[in-house]
Amino acid sequence: MKKLILTLAVLLSITSVSVVPQQRGGKGRTLTLAMAQRVLNQQIDEGTVDSVLFTCRACFDPDDKTENDNFPIVSTYGSISQFLARKGYVRINRNGEEFFTAKAKRSQYFEAFGDGTGRLGGAGFRFANFRNPKITIKKIVNSKNVPIEYDVVPTAVTKEFLGAIKRVQSTASFTYNDGRWSVCIGCSN
Repeated sequence: MKKLILTLAVLLSITSVSVVPQQRGGKGRTLTLAMAQRVLNQQIDEGTVDSVLFTCRACFDPDDKTENDNFPIVSTYGSISQFLARKGYVRINRNGEEFFTAKAKRSQYFEAFGDGTGRLGGAGFRFANFRNPKITIKKIVNSKNVPIEYDVVPTAVTKEFLGAIKRVQSTASFTYNDGRWSVCIGCSN
């Protein structure tokens, strides 16, 4: 009887050792519809060039004009910079370079973004938020090309320029790295 129990214990430990690596190795790498929707819900409103005008570095002093002059806006979104210039959030110099004003940096819509190392890597003025994302297919066949739709919601500052909330159809590209899923909206990877 002892031999039988010992043999069963050895077989169970061998079986569990061979099963555990398979489970750990594959866990999370299969993108289910529920997982994709959860990731999309969590990450839909992260700052992108479709929702934020970026400068290459965050200004530490919102009143420092000298620092403002060293870091121009590096992204564009239609003629929103000209609209924001009329509202006092952007200044355009003689060379056509655009800079955030102190008014923009003091605004609730000015955000600093990290560079992944804990330092400030960039900053920008949010002009829209993305809300209510929905995956529009029943089964994910290609995680790099998932049809989605979401609402583009202008901020209070840009509502006059962008108009009403708009429902947008796009694609999402999901990537699995370092044990977690991330999503890129409108990417073609």
